[in-house]
Amino acid sequence: MFYLKDCSGQPRAPQRTIEGIMRGVRIAFRLIPFVQSVELVGPEDIESDCPIQLQVNIDPRFGKPFAPIFDEPWQPSRDVRFKPFSQYLLTELGRDVDCFAGDSARAREIGRDTKLVYEREPDYFLSDTIEPLFKSAENDAREAARCLEDDFRAMAPNICHYAGEAVLSSLEIAYHAVGGLDVFAPDISNYLENASEARAIRCADLWLRHAAHELDYCMRCVHNGAPLSGLDALCAVVYANEFADELDMAGRPAFWIPVRNPEVIELMRTLEMPRQCR
Repeated sequence: MFYLKDCSGQPRAPQRTIEGIMRGVRIAFRLIPFVQSVELVGPEDIESDCPIQLQVNIDPRFGKPFAPIFDEPWQPSRDVRFKPFSQYLLTELGRDVDCFAGDSARAREIGRDTKLVYEREPDYFLSDTIEPLFKSAENDAREAARCLEDDFRAMAPNICHYAGEAVLSSLEIAYHAVGGLDVFAPDISNYLENASEARAIRCADLWLRHAAHELDYCMRCVHNGAPLSGLDALCAVVYANEFADELDMAGRPAFWIPVRNPEVIELMRTLEMPRQCR
């Protein structure tokens, strides 16, 4: 539930028409690609003082934003992740909003009267910026896995490069999916900060920052032609899969690098590195 008292902006006059609600919802959601469509529940009640009920349907490619609490009513006053989004919506609609996910139990209630008030339109940002990132992350993870099976020592620079690129693309997807603007970030560490500040991923802890720093180092070595060992390659894979785990827990698209080479698995076990087999 979003409450007007939590809104820091200057709300418009309360929207009590379908047209006004559609306009406000479109303005609030147009820069958030993971929202595929929005339905107004009980459109006959919009002239009352009750909160507007909105069912938000998510594009499944972007995972499940705000997991695991996305199934429950959103509480911006208790979770800072929802503050910017909820305040923007409240400012446009000028009234309290009861918002829930399209795959929640509430959305499966029988006999509800709903009206489509927003549907994401294909645009250049989605097709030219975000969709290629999915292909890039998937391809990079697959290529890293292929190099692991071939010869991880000889292919160490390639593995480090592909692992780092897979993480970078994944963080870009997470950042843009929640409405993050197209801000240039030169490396993984900076994109991790961007994604964390946008609440696309939980606040980066020391381990995740360390993983980002190590992957950035490996990618700089690749770029500068500096030598990288088989151990560097194994570490890069572990770090990349740690990022995939973290993104998955946050409800974001995640791309793991599968490890199938028995020698690599045994080395990871010997080095007390987690076995990343997915």
